[in-house]
Amino acid sequence: MPGSELSKKFNHKSRPKLPFSVASSKLFPTVLKTFQSYFGDDVCILTDSSDDLGTAPSNIVLLSYDHWGDDEFLLSDSSIRPITMVQQVTDLADKHSNKQFYVLSVAPFLQEYFVDTSNVTVIYWSDDFLLNYNTDYHGATFVDNKEFTKEWHWLCLANNLRMNRAVCFMLLLGLEINQGYLKFDPVLINSHDSYDSFKSFLKYNKYTYLNSITAKFTPALRKGFDKIKNQTGYTCSEFCDLGTARRINPSNVNNNSSLSDLIGNSGINYNKVLSQYYYKHSAIDIVLETVLISRTGILTEKYLNTVYGSNFPIIIAMHGSVDLLRKYGFDLFDDIIDHSYDTINDPYLRMTQAIVDNRALLEDREKTIDLWNKNKLRFRSNFELIENIYANKHKLIEEKIRSTMNHGKDIH
Repeated sequence: MPGSELSKKFNHKSRPKLPFSVASSKLFPTVLKTFQSYFGDDVCILTDSSDDLGTAPSNIVLLSYDHWGDDEFLLSDSSIRPITMVQQVTDLADKHSNKQFYVLSVAPFLQEYFVDTSNVTVIYWSDDFLLNYNTDYHGATFVDNKEFTKEWHWLCLANNLRMNRAVCFMLLLGLEINQGYLKFDPVLINSHDSYDSFKSFLKYNKYTYLNSITAKFTPALRKGFDKIKNQTGYTCSEFCDLGTARRINPSNVNNNSSLSDLIGNSGINYNKVLSQYYYKHSAIDIVLETVLISRTGILTEKYLNTVYGSNFPIIIAMHGSVDLLRKYGFDLFDDIIDHSYDTINDPYLRMTQAIVDNRALLEDREKTIDLWNKNKLRFRSNFELIENIYANKHKLIEEKIRSTMNHGKDIH
């Protein structure tokens, strides 16, 4: 059976348990053609873990568009653990030891989890924000002219209040760094019966990493927790949005798109709301990525927003994320933002250091705005880099595959 027909046979039939995306099917032609140049017809693309692989080709490609699960996603105990999806692929590879699996992943450090699995090769083909948001952000507004007319000059935005984001907001509020615009929904803390006190919050979540910062910052964390829990001690109308967890405030949108379309599309959300009401008035973005602890995470549209919005980035993400962006060629404004936190392994120490080391910029509105004005031309280079990557996406994917195939199990 020809390889193309095998790929159809072993395509997605239902939403898989493994982190494979139906959306990745638009890249099937490029991916399949590249692998066929190595294996001929003895290769197929699999996106459904329920398929019987007994009759499948010897070489199986798994397309992954997302993170691989993480127990920091929810404020409460999650049924998903970082190792679960990795274990699923490991089990699949062990069960079919006569097959070779090639995992195309947007998680840059995923290969670290498969060093002892000889028939699994991870190919880090790009990041989520470079692949998955191509159409969403095409033609999006590049904010190169700003109006610093608000009382705040930096942003810290979140749609879902995950554990790592909750701690970040606690620190900012507890340390009384009040010159920014915080957007989050405290309902998960306020409505949770187990969170009747700061102590119970820590106990319930069982985050051993958090212990590393509590000794010095316990008072600030507790103070920030109380502010969120009680919704007191700060001006909600000016500095905090404590509304629902919607991405879109319908009153701020004047177009013909349905609300459901707006909420589900990061590019439209950026273009219609974030660029106009937040990035136009700010100079710094505390970028709260989805994953902080696990190395199975990804970089998402959250960094993309700060590129299009022309803000200095402070990136709260996986260890090594800033260095990864540098390797792409992005200007991280190292002469302005202290990114030394990126080298710290401990996730919550890394987060704390990112805030503390850049506290002066977060608190000194006049200095920060002056720095932005003096460096405004530099932001365009990041925007142009994104646009260039988009334009050459298929070529870059092919190069990533060939690089790994020719040189073995490369992480990058």
